Amino acid sequence: MNTKYKNKPTVVDGIWFQSILESKLYLILRDEERAGIISDLKRQPKVPIEVNGIHICYYILDFRFKIVETGEKVYVDAKGKLTDTSSLKMKLVKALYPNITFKFWPERGKRKRKRQTKRKSIQDKN
Repeated sequence: MNTKYKNKPTVVDGIWFQSILESKLYLILRDEERAGIISDLKRQPKVPIEVNGIHICYYILDFRFKIVETGEKVYVDAKGKLTDTSSLKMKLVKALYPNITFKFWPERGKRKRKRQTKRKSIQDKN
């Protein structure tokens, strides 16, 4: 099966996942739920995006769960490659639902630039 982003669909615990990355996240969350760290693990939650009472679309994320210790609701989307659409939807739900945690997995931070090594010129040989 050819996919747009070259992801490989996979099955884990009899559940079909769109990518290996998503299935890996599921295994982590499943183990955390079994350990009592999180609860209410749900797949494919739909979050409505509405502005001024007008329904724009839904953002369908990969997982939703609650952190047992704090009761915090967390929505996570497994993304190997960020697209303009997924970035925009994430910004919208964060703005519309400021009391709920939305994030990509793996988490992305500020990327560090690789240091470029200085090339030695022919004149530097002296």
